[in-house]
Amino acid sequence: MNAQTQIPRTYSLTCGSFPVDPPHGCGFYINLAQTVERLGYRALYASDHLYIDNPIGECLTTLATYIAVTTHLRIGSGVLLIALRNPAVVTKQLIALDHLSGGRLEIGVGVGGEFPEEWAAAGVDPSNRGRITDEYLRFLQHVWTGASGQHSFEGRYVSAPPISAAPSPLQATPWMVIGGRGPAAIARSARHNGWLAYAESVEGVSRKLATLEDRRSAGRFRASYMAFTRVEDTTDEAVRRTREVLGNRYRQDFNKYIDRFCIVGDAARVS
Repeated sequence: MNAQTQIPRTYSLTCGSFPVDPPHGCGFYINLAQTVERLGYRALYASDHLYIDNPIGECLTTLATYIAVTTHLRIGSGVLLIALRNPAVVTKQLIALDHLSGGRLEIGVGVGGEFPEEWAAAGVDPSNRGRITDEYLRFLQHVWTGASGQHSFEGRYVSAPPISAAPSPLQATPWMVIGGRGPAAIARSARHNGWLAYAESVEGVSRKLATLEDRRSAGRFRASYMAFTRVEDTTDEAVRRTREVLGNRYRQDFNKYIDRFCIVGDAARVS
């Protein structure tokens, strides 16, 4: 993107896994969604894994809770590991969420792969997760846009006769971004006209946005940047806790990444 390009900026929040079990019941999630809406954020996202070391809610169930207690806040997955799920079921769930929300659903999709045990539990070969994701996304769009009512779908991983999604989604096409930072994720983002930069430095984002400007399809392109954020009384405590929590979650030394794509510190520094 050239220097003259004016990019409107908005702010959204993502709720991911927890260092310890969250409170039982829906109260935490209800309060979170209503507070985020009241404070004027554009959207609230839920991240997605099935089984990892830290407690994490199920993404689509969490989104349904957010939808039920808000009126105008946009709700999304950030990001959904769609290849872990049955494509016909997850397509129906996403269309239902768009319908129930009045067209407020945003779909972020990624390929994951950090936690091999969840792929084994789901019976999915992680070496095929990129190809499966691409085909599931084609199937999702096939059903979402109504093409499935007249035409069957034949692929390597999905085969379906003509079917119709009813009730239908409110948005004519899925509002979608692709999460990731590698070459395959960038290529997928170009095809779907949306990128969610994940675990990426600001410099890396600038370079890859320039690549996407050259490769993307015609029409509106959506770009988002996700930064891990932690606020504590002191910056030292925020850095320590970030290093501890993210290091445990991703099973690696996270110290070298804190300055690259984390926003941590006291309230004044983070704001």
